Amino acid sequence: MGHKAQVIIAGKIALDLLCTPSTGIVHAVFQRTFYLRKTGTLTPAPPITTGNNARQSFTGQPSARAVSQPALLCCIGQAELERGPLNVRTTLNDITHVTVGDEWSCDQQLVSIGNIELDLSRAKIWLPTPLQQSAVPDPQSVALLARFLEINTPQPQVQHRINEMINEQLINAVKQLQQWLDHYQNQGGQPAIHFPDHLLGCGDGLTPAGDDIVVGVLLAMRAWKMPALDLLVAEVTDRLDTTSDISAAHLLAACSGSGIAPLHQLIDCVGTRDGNQLEYKFNNSRHSRKHEQIQSAATALCSYGHSSGYHAMQGVLLAARHQQLWPL
Repeated sequence: MGHKAQVIIAGKIALDLLCTPSTGIVHAVFQRTFYLRKTGTLTPAPPITTGNNARQSFTGQPSARAVSQPALLCCIGQAELERGPLNVRTTLNDITHVTVGDEWSCDQQLVSIGNIELDLSRAKIWLPTPLQQSAVPDPQSVALLARFLEINTPQPQVQHRINEMINEQLINAVKQLQQWLDHYQNQGGQPAIHFPDHLLGCGDGLTPAGDDIVVGVLLAMRAWKMPALDLLVAEVTDRLDTTSDISAAHLLAACSGSGIAPLHQLIDCVGTRDGNQLEYKFNNSRHSRKHEQIQSAATALCSYGHSSGYHAMQGVLLAARHQQLWPL
């Protein structure tokens, strides 16, 4: 007997994939989600248009580069799946019968996956909440985020020599990324020093830690209109083949300005909305509310994946600290 379910809400990238006549296979299956794969060629989309009161989240022009990517991917999950550009939240209550290699197809707003049928007719589109146009990282908020990361370092999984070597490689790659951003600033926007080739794909997990950090950097840089964004997009899209297909799909979404909802929420919390930092600094009630907002947003993001949310926060902090070096 077939399983019928409704798509509740899905990211725009996922719906663009599913709402056109398509075929493909199940790419990967996990405990509560599975990925659908469609072969094709991707081009970074223009900056995303946000949801209510549509507004561009970045006023610059993204890199108009054609990116050869072996697969288009979206993630199918149950009602608790986090909102994100690739995520499709459904009323499915059981995915144990889905296996890698199962064929899928979509026609007239009906997705067939083995013996599953997903109805797209009432699906809502998820887009990030509009950012404040004048948002920049607030020094107090940056300090709060740094403290949160220091206190909530994720516990490593099985410790062994290989993990230690990967961690050291990641630390060095992140330092090189910081140097890359510094060089761009110091040289007045001229071509940067060599981008760290071993950053993408570095680390364990479905989306390696290095990739998660870059996702955080990309989204924060776009939100705060940092000048090196277009160059970073070019460097990342040139290296998508150095990581997994799933992680590359998330990186590509971040290049066009879209990531999971808690990450956008954190970036918005870290930004200041009125530019009146003196009032904020000496007003205890506002400080308390800001602390609670940062704590809540960071906690929500930290719960995403084993350590993906934590490393994305590291990327936000890296971008925030660098942005503060630029004159406003």
